[in-house]
Amino acid sequence: MILLTIIHLPILLACLIPLMRRQPVLCGWLGALAALPAGVLAWSGLLWPELLFPDLFLGSVLVLDPLRLVFLALTGTLWTTAGWYARSYLADDTQAERFQFFFLLSMAGNFGLILAADLITFYGFFVLMTFASYGLVVHSGNQEAHRAGRIYIIMGLIGEVLLLSAMFLAVDATGGELRLDAIAPAVGESAQRGLICTLAFLGFGVKAGAIPVYFWLPLAHPVAPTPASAVLSGAMIKAGLLGWLHFLPLGEQALPTGSAVLILLGFGAAFGAVALGLCQQNAKTILAYSSISQMGLMTVLLGTSLAHPALWPVAGPTLALFALHHGLAKGALFLGTGVLPVCPVRWQRWFWAGMILAALALAGAPLTSGALAKYGFKEIIYQTDGSYAGLLLLLLSLSSVTTTLLLAKFLRVLWRGKPPPAHGSFHGLGIPWAALMLLVALGPYLAVVHFNLPLTLPEYTPGLWLDGLWPIGLALLILVFFLRFAPKTWRTASVPPGDGVVLFERLITSIRSKIPFSWGDWWDHEFLNFTTLSDRIIDFESTRSVVNRIEPRLGVWAVFGFILISLILGFVLLLL
Repeated sequence: MILLTIIHLPILLACLIPLMRRQPVLCGWLGALAALPAGVLAWSGLLWPELLFPDLFLGSVLVLDPLRLVFLALTGTLWTTAGWYARSYLADDTQAERFQFFFLLSMAGNFGLILAADLITFYGFFVLMTFASYGLVVHSGNQEAHRAGRIYIIMGLIGEVLLLSAMFLAVDATGGELRLDAIAPAVGESAQRGLICTLAFLGFGVKAGAIPVYFWLPLAHPVAPTPASAVLSGAMIKAGLLGWLHFLPLGEQALPTGSAVLILLGFGAAFGAVALGLCQQNAKTILAYSSISQMGLMTVLLGTSLAHPALWPVAGPTLALFALHHGLAKGALFLGTGVLPVCPVRWQRWFWAGMILAALALAGAPLTSGALAKYGFKEIIYQTDGSYAGLLLLLLSLSSVTTTLLLAKFLRVLWRGKPPPAHGSFHGLGIPWAALMLLVALGPYLAVVHFNLPLTLPEYTPGLWLDGLWPIGLALLILVFFLRFAPKTWRTASVPPGDGVVLFERLITSIRSKIPFSWGDWWDHEFLNFTTLSDRIIDFESTRSVVNRIEPRLGVWAVFGFILISLILGFVLLLL
């Protein structure tokens, strides 16, 4: 029952938070304590047979197989260190208990969807993670946070609609079978294969930051508290990737058209997100665009595998290793943005050494975890023997150039920009960050050996050193040339975060101004910022009095918390 405990523990601890308001020290440790069993189990390397709960939903199944083990190692590690970090980061926050509540529920959803082996359980925990993480995005309560939260929740709802459509069609293709391992073969044989794959790609793509549904990430990640940003970008974004692995017919049959689409969209995200990220002036926004870019590379690997089913036994572990490497490195960079304001001068050199190491890992520098992941990626491309293999290898190397440029911009903004507000103490933030940095350096190598992944470690010949170093060297030369000769207007070029939303807002506002119609109160400049229409819809005398009586009572934590806890306890009782 260990797998069930991993999911139950965060939920039960979340229910206990209202009882711990007089024990803030203990409450601050709940996030780390709840995630620790998952991390310990994953890094122990133990696989776990199926656990069947026939009376739950339509029969829930939990399992821990080799692929899920890598994802659990990533999420268990990142949630543990982020929870540890949050204890100090939110020590002076009056709403720390509320943060912990949503943090724990999001964690439970993340762990649950990884361990789920049936469709209903997977989707239930996916929904729990999606909606609970809304509380992390809007935690600060300012205008930017609420706008990002509204866009996040609307995109989340759009994603859920697409996923439900894909699920219904997939279950119909399986003849009513709800096991996740039955979906991919059935989708591959289905007459509606293209529609199912498109719906699944877009539905999970909302979470994974895929084109064209990525634009909530640059808005949500920067406004969330730093420990929440780390798990949003490092762990929860991988839920979309895991969904793709369950729904797309990988290893079943070749889909050349679908493969070409995924490769084009992947490289579009890899390079396009870098171009947009270079026009940002906020360090956490740059990291958000970097996540979109790196998820684009994973999409390319997914597309390559879709065209060559025979390579999936090796491509699957390679993709999981890429996700592990990216999640650890990106989590460390996000946590590092909060360490800098409280870092003493004598520790500054070590701090910057760690941040540069994580940045080099994402760029694929030799001896880093990124080099290991990209070496496996290139080995997959070599085995395709396709006419476009050389082009893929060139684009992959160029992506290292652009990644280096983007992360150099991030480090420069962090170094020269306005420092973020200080939260917590150096020891409270620096120790979990240092622990995560250790895993950035060693974790993926340990995973290959300890989890017996069917991957080979690179042997560093002069050619391999050159292959890893020239993209970084070229990027640094471009950077020096740009800083020395580029016009100042180029260096300060700016694109608003959430670029797609902003362009849409301006387009519709422009159209509205040209239509000779009296819009009244049903339209204002904030409408396209996703301000809720419910306030306008219920603004009638017949309903306003009822709402005015109910709203103050629902706004009390004791009432709202009691309702949520009652629902959660009901769900937990079903699992027992």
